[in-house]
Amino acid sequence: MYFDGKFEDNVSYALKDTPCGDVVGKSICSFAQGVRHLFPKDTVLQDMKAESYLGTTLWSSDGRPIGLIAVIGRTPLEDTALPASILQLVAVRAAGELERRQAEVALRQSEERYRSLFSTLIEGFCIIEVLFDAENRPVDYLFLEINPALKPRPASTTPRENACANSPPSTRPIGLKSTAKSP
Repeated sequence: MYFDGKFEDNVSYALKDTPCGDVVGKSICSFAQGVRHLFPKDTVLQDMKAESYLGTTLWSSDGRPIGLIAVIGRTPLEDTALPASILQLVAVRAAGELERRQAEVALRQSEERYRSLFSTLIEGFCIIEVLFDAENRPVDYLFLEINPALKPRPASTTPRENACANSPPSTRPIGLKSTAKSP
């Protein structure tokens, strides 16, 4: 939130009895004057001595409302057309940024859950990549990730070093033959 020439922390609050509550689901909501008198229970408007309000819903790329953006003034708005047009342009960009940030948070949380599950499984688990020859036949595989419960393997610095060809024959899956020579 930008207020009185400086950025403040964003706020969350109940929308009942506020102009923001009138905005949800609409393309634009405007009160050219007297907004704090129209919403006397909105303490934020009262504290700001708000006179005018222009707000719009932030929409996700799949059409869901994900937030609001508003411009609140201490003086009446003579004409709301130009500010409303500008606000709608800014809202598209703000919605995209908000959606990107939400996706980053969701991805980070998903990765944390995956890592937690992967490392605490009591059964051995690994992710492998199968390697194919020129005729598209499987000839080798790489261990990409191995959880602690799986039979320990020698540490390596690259996935290529984790190839089946570099593994003892007893650890190779039945039916998958390595083209490399065993030591």
